[in-house]
Amino acid sequence: EPYNHNGYDIYKAVLDLDSISDQIKTPVDSVYSVFVDGRYMIPAMPTNFKNPTDPTTGNPKNPEPGTVWGKKLKSPTVSPEAVDPPGYMPGNLAYLDTLEEWSFNPDNNTLYLYASNNYIPTSTNVRVRVRDRFLSFQAADNIEFRNLHFFAGSFSFQGCSYLTIEDCKFSFSKMYTSFASNHTIRNCVFEHVAGLRYRGISLGLGGGDRPGLLLDNVLFRNINRHKSGGGTFSEGPNNVWRYVTKENDVGGGGWPGYRSLVEYIRFENLHANCDCSGIQRNSSNTFFSTTRYSWIINAPHLNGVRFDSKCGGQNGDIHHVVSLGNHRGFRIKGDYHDLYHLTAYNNATLDVSVPSYKYCGLDRLGPQQLGNRNSNLKNSIAE
Repeated sequence: EPYNHNGYDIYKAVLDLDSISDQIKTPVDSVYSVFVDGRYMIPAMPTNFKNPTDPTTGNPKNPEPGTVWGKKLKSPTVSPEAVDPPGYMPGNLAYLDTLEEWSFNPDNNTLYLYASNNYIPTSTNVRVRVRDRFLSFQAADNIEFRNLHFFAGSFSFQGCSYLTIEDCKFSFSKMYTSFASNHTIRNCVFEHVAGLRYRGISLGLGGGDRPGLLLDNVLFRNINRHKSGGGTFSEGPNNVWRYVTKENDVGGGGWPGYRSLVEYIRFENLHANCDCSGIQRNSSNTFFSTTRYSWIINAPHLNGVRFDSKCGGQNGDIHHVVSLGNHRGFRIKGDYHDLYHLTAYNNATLDVSVPSYKYCGLDRLGPQQLGNRNSNLKNSIAE
């Protein structure tokens, strides 16, 4: 029903949470997300910004004014002491003052919405998310999901192996996995995700032939909207990432593991400001790895591709890779690397850097010595 709030014409509705709890057979005491005709509504916040699901015309160097990318907001749940005002929680009625914001009062189960002209709520076009998490698996193997649309929820896989996700779409759905192997994610889309983290088993050189993560034809767009850092996908031996596109992410790129293959990748508009990269390999994760036919574009605070760690690794191959508009293009430490057909352009400091420090020999246990004496850099171009 229409309602006047501090001079604003908004809508309100009293929710029957007891009835909802009875229908879904689990207690419900809050609202986590609101959608009108499928469009995301913003939980009321002290700082106003454009609806984050709308396409942006900016990039990390020139973010669109009035967007989450331009305002660089931190998460009030992850960093409550760093937000303004400190400790605020989204959805407070006191912050409801602009179009497409909503608030929920659990004391009287009342939902408030400041509707926009094109998305007027009715009795049939409003969806609310009433559960924080709808799937949680622990130490469960041999799971398959196919042809599903996961809408507005969060899910986690802890210590699960032999997981297959194919032909699925994840909208407004958080995902977290930890310490896993033998995973396949193929022909999937992840979009409008406030948090997305994948961590495989970090086995270093002990990974053997154990399969890691296969990412095949996967699109990530508009994810990790609050200011943060780190890669979306990390660790795990024998990973294969193929035909993966990521665009508009406040996090970094990814950390493929030991003996991994990364090919046909396009990472663009990575907004993170952290000690990380578009494609990052540390020490043992460099060994026998291949990175090829890929683009890292517009990550002005990150390295495009980096082999790092105090004692750098060996035998990493990179060829036919473009690093454009990043802080550094290629930053390659260690030794015995083969670097061919690299293109680096419009990077802020170093286009191609193959330094001699942070190398401790083949076993990575000895004293510091000159690295990259046995590496090859050929047929490459830098601005």
